[in-house]
Amino acid sequence: MKNTINGLTDAHFSQTPSLPTVQLRAAPLPGVLKYVSVHLYLVVSDGEQPWQRWEVWQWRDALRQPSLPTQIAYGHVHCNLLEPLQEIGGGPSYGIQSWQGAAAEKIILALKNHGATYMSRDIYWIWPGPNSNTYIARILAYAGVKAVLPGTAIGKDWDGIFRLTFSLAPFSFVFYTPILGAKLAWLETLELQFLGATLGFDFQHRILKHPFGWGLWQSRLSKLGIQADGRQQEAEGKH
Repeated sequence: MKNTINGLTDAHFSQTPSLPTVQLRAAPLPGVLKYVSVHLYLVVSDGEQPWQRWEVWQWRDALRQPSLPTQIAYGHVHCNLLEPLQEIGGGPSYGIQSWQGAAAEKIILALKNHGATYMSRDIYWIWPGPNSNTYIARILAYAGVKAVLPGTAIGKDWDGIFRLTFSLAPFSFVFYTPILGAKLAWLETLELQFLGATLGFDFQHRILKHPFGWGLWQSRLSKLGIQADGRQQEAEGKH
């Protein structure tokens, strides 16, 4: 059965792209959780090797077919556990943002360097974290690549039970606990967090972050397009 999501099919990922390419995707969680939480993962290709899907899974070393050399597990960190477009029980996944060129290379390198050595590879808590969304946020941070993560990506801000940081140049303020949190970065973002869910606004991309589902979020993010070498490009309706 052909899997078609957001104009993409499984056949799209059977072809190796001409440039290093990374796609950040979100899959709604099963049951009623799909209305308030998503599972983030990365689909990547260095332009020479086939596509790979990287994510943190709730079970350790959960290889579906251990005999396949393309499947890799480092504790909860998995490569190619699932197909690129495969959902996790809450409905079709959707693309959030894509990168090509130098930015994609940085993300791919971060995935390679923080697989077996990822600090939380043997720890998983669906709430408040560390979880799959914590992993994606950290990989992007390791790579030095910015992305706008959904307000339903619970765990993306996990960095311990308590965090408080403040800076004047440029102005930024971060307060985090698993129950309540707030983040303010001058001319960048304003966020309020409750139980890990986010309500806020990204000023750079003019995107509202909200903690319910992903319909409005997806329709706006579909315009983000491809980011090549740090420059934003229009995707003309394509991811």
